[in-house]
Amino acid sequence: MKKCLLILLSLIGVSINADAQPVRSFGGAGGPELCWAMCHPKAGRIVFACAQRARAVTDSLQNAGTLADGNGGRLDAFRHAYWMALCVQQITPAKAEQAGRAHEKTNYKQFKRGRYEDGAQPDSMASVMDLFNNSTGIAIGLAYKSDQSPNRITLIQRILNAIKTGQLRILKKDTAGNFLTCEGKIISVEEYKGKWNVPKCMVNSNKIQG
Repeated sequence: MKKCLLILLSLIGVSINADAQPVRSFGGAGGPELCWAMCHPKAGRIVFACAQRARAVTDSLQNAGTLADGNGGRLDAFRHAYWMALCVQQITPAKAEQAGRAHEKTNYKQFKRGRYEDGAQPDSMASVMDLFNNSTGIAIGLAYKSDQSPNRITLIQRILNAIKTGQLRILKKDTAGNFLTCEGKIISVEEYKGKWNVPKCMVNSNKIQG
């Protein structure tokens, strides 16, 4: 942290060149995410590029009807796992994990300020789910690190297969899209508005909702 603060202070009043711009954008939310990116500029640029790639592929899968539900569902799980799988093909697993954790810590700080991520309120179980899928994505990325096919199609298929076989995690919902507790009770959005600890239930990604 001390090193990070020194780097941040050195950047105050100094223009950032075009090569460093992705790092600033990656940490656009500020807090731990920005600090991590500033402390690891090379890895930060890679992580940012991988995040953009993961977002683009996720959007394509959604538009094609391959996956759905970017809020605690399979689409959400894919994005996190694929992001990390891409990252570990270029940076160390430790740095990829650090970036993922920094992102979740920033989400928590944003939550404390009343801000949402992708239109949804961050919460404790959503963070647990993301971190689990990050770890699984890292493992898959390492297992298929030699996959350098165009657009890494094979890697995408591996993540999709992981979802189908229940290796990733999603949050339990009913057919109407309401979050459920592990006992199957509908969670009141209003009751838990502004609360971090929400009794959502994490289940295997191959579980049929409802």
